[in-house]
Amino acid sequence: RQSSHATVGSFDGPVSQQRVHPDDALVSREAFFDAFRPRAPGEPTALSLLKGSWLRERANQLRAAKQRGDADAVRRLAIARRQEMPEAAFMTADECCELSETIPSHFNRVAAIGGSYCWRTREHPDPEGDSLLALADGLEDIYRKKAEGVGGGYNIYQDFPEDVGIFWDYPCLFQHPPGGKRTEAEERLFQEALGSLEMIYAHQLTTVFVLSKSAPPTRPSYEHSGWTTYEGTVARILKVNYNFVWPAVIDLQPDEGTASTPPKPPLSIAEFNKKVKTLHFTNGADSDVVRGIYERTMRRALGGAKQLAYSSSAWDDADGVSFAASLPLCSRLERLKLGTNKLGDRGLAALAAGLAKVPQLKELNVEGNGFGDDGL
Repeated sequence: RQSSHATVGSFDGPVSQQRVHPDDALVSREAFFDAFRPRAPGEPTALSLLKGSWLRERANQLRAAKQRGDADAVRRLAIARRQEMPEAAFMTADECCELSETIPSHFNRVAAIGGSYCWRTREHPDPEGDSLLALADGLEDIYRKKAEGVGGGYNIYQDFPEDVGIFWDYPCLFQHPPGGKRTEAEERLFQEALGSLEMIYAHQLTTVFVLSKSAPPTRPSYEHSGWTTYEGTVARILKVNYNFVWPAVIDLQPDEGTASTPPKPPLSIAEFNKKVKTLHFTNGADSDVVRGIYERTMRRALGGAKQLAYSSSAWDDADGVSFAASLPLCSRLERLKLGTNKLGDRGLAALAAGLAKVPQLKELNVEGNGFGDDGL
């Protein structure tokens, strides 16, 4: 990402001006849609969404250009920075809200998807359109499953909305022009967007598309990139997967059998600060930015959560110890579900010590783990 000279402000964007208490922002439908509304009538929004239908059509055009070998057309059809995108490409907050009303409320989903991928070059994140095609193919696959079903049983995609909003940073945030800088107004909106970034990836109701094979040859993998590590980590803090709805986090480029991975514990703030020093950033200055955003996201997500569900996530003792370090942030937590994992005595002991600092806890589910008498 190119967020040079970015600062990490407090969460003072559009959400705080609305009806939702800040502690509830990452679980509230109202707060999510408000994040995509302008501060004042006629003013551009800090965050925007692409229409999934527009992206799919653009992908069809791009694919045809590639098949013709038309390099000029490929360059023209590659995604543009927000300032150069056609207005018809964007979905308004009200349109996204209306589409979300078609999804049963108990599914805990809205009609919005955040794309998590690696930039290919510092100048342009996707000059050949590979990520554009991957995102569109992910949507096409879901609509195919919606129409045809999956394996003859209950179709978890049957209530997927007819269109969705897609957050893709390059066309959805104000970017620097080639060789230049954002205008003062664009910079203000960009900073405002950074102050609301967790609304895309960490919000309980969004879906996240992961492009795990999008790393350029200059770095080892998606997991070695700074921004994607942030996005992929916070995407698994609050989201809940059910057997009657599509997964909340979908890897569009998985290794065999790993399209939907269970959530591992979010790294503690201290662990993330240590790890981020080893990660790659297109703009090296972003390292400090991402550390600040991660800390803010963790404090807001865990500090506002009343329920956390990590059952059947294959957590072992090391995961229990890791998560215990973040439990003091959970000031409002009432229910913690950790059933059917691989937690043993050491992991449970660490969790017990951490839970002593969670004042509102009423229910703890650890059935189906591997601890013994010492753990009890």
